[in-house]
Amino acid sequence: MSISFRVTPEEEIQIRNYAQFKGVSISTLIKEAVFDQMETELDIMVYESMKKKNPTNESSISLDDLKRILEIE
Repeated sequence: MSISFRVTPEEEIQIRNYAQFKGVSISTLIKEAVFDQMETELDIMVYESMKKKNPTNESSISLDDLKRILEIE
């Protein structure tokens, strides 16, 4: 499947240069950027939803404690 979109000549140069810098195709660069953004927005939505469900929960856990709980090194 193919998706196209329009960019200015200057934007095209920036995209091509960045893809070359990253060592990936333009297609891969754009696809990764879109999916990264989607994941970020989903994370924010989940966070905001959980915060609304339990707004008074001020407990927190350090990353080191979380790693120990999950048995991640």
